[in-house]
Amino acid sequence: MQRTIFTLKKPLIFLLVTLCCVNPLISSHASTQSSLYHKEQPLKLWERYIETDIDSCKSLALHLRKNCENSPYEAAVYHLISGSYLSRIGAFQEGIHQLKQAKSYFFQLQDFELLSKILNEIGIAFQLSGNTHEARTYYRHSMEAGRNSDNKLHAVLAEINLAKLAIEEEKYDQAFEHLQHYISVIKPLEKFDALANAHAAMVDLFLSKDDIPNAIYYCKEQQYYAGKTNNRNTYIKGLTNGAILAYYSSDFEKASQLFKRILSMRKNQDHPLKLAEAYFNLAGLYIENKPIISRLYLDSAAVIADRNKLFSMEEDILLFRKEEFKDSTTTKALVALKKKISMENQLMIKTLSLDDQKFLKESGKLSFSLLTYLLIGINIILIIVTFYNKYYRIRVRKP
Repeated sequence: MQRTIFTLKKPLIFLLVTLCCVNPLISSHASTQSSLYHKEQPLKLWERYIETDIDSCKSLALHLRKNCENSPYEAAVYHLISGSYLSRIGAFQEGIHQLKQAKSYFFQLQDFELLSKILNEIGIAFQLSGNTHEARTYYRHSMEAGRNSDNKLHAVLAEINLAKLAIEEEKYDQAFEHLQHYISVIKPLEKFDALANAHAAMVDLFLSKDDIPNAIYYCKEQQYYAGKTNNRNTYIKGLTNGAILAYYSSDFEKASQLFKRILSMRKNQDHPLKLAEAYFNLAGLYIENKPIISRLYLDSAAVIADRNKLFSMEEDILLFRKEEFKDSTTTKALVALKKKISMENQLMIKTLSLDDQKFLKESGKLSFSLLTYLLIGINIILIIVTFYNKYYRIRVRKP
């Protein structure tokens, strides 16, 4: 999911940085489109975009379909990326179908590292659809595949999602055990991004239990590991959780300082969505005591969202206006926006599904033609060798 709306007990809305489902391998945001042309880049970009920038993930899927070479490998990567995107916009059947196509290809290759990622993604798709039984099954399959990988991280790749699933089901002890085990495995590997994400999940766990002291403790751990990375987004996530917890602790000044610091950092990044979220969080902070300032921050977020066609962000802003400012004019705007989002999603489902079928045919034709040419070439070589050997033997037998 792109992000989670977290409503505090007080009349305040923040965009939480911990997610329903997590890809522990996420790294910092990259915005250069030229990097998409490098063969190894699509999977790396997918890991960056899928949890934090769904619009870029959509663009990546379309770009890959249009520009990458037609081959079984490219088709499988396309299935993975488009399937992940489709699942996150609610097209679960189509998304899971494409993810399973990718799974079949990489299973044949016995690429257990990618297989563990794909199985984890299928689990996420099922969890988002509400099918927790299948989600849990695929998370475990992901861990089984990961045990056959050379990278130890993949053996527990999906365990953080098992923990998030347990939090949703209010099985807090089970969630804590999963997170403890996950941390114990990745800590010796010094995977600081993954460690920061794991401690962010701990914050989510203890917030769900209304245990603020423990949430603060794990937030400090999150910030410690985030500080050991070169990933600015991971660092900002730690600051965001710190700001939210400061608010919970009735330290408004500290919360304000942290959110303003985050806004300043986002202004130096080429990431409109994250900048809009920074303004939105400040609007949420000030709504209680300074509604005029809150409205100014919200207006700034709205301008950015509208300019960059960030539909889900626009929806959050309209809901905020309706609930916090009691703005009745937003009702029609929400209906129109939801219709626009639905039409956009349906168009993408149709486009990616049609491209999927065309891509399969093209990659299949390419594989067939390459195999055909290879066989013809081998036959020609065998014929030449046969005639050469026959001619040579005849010459030797001459008196």
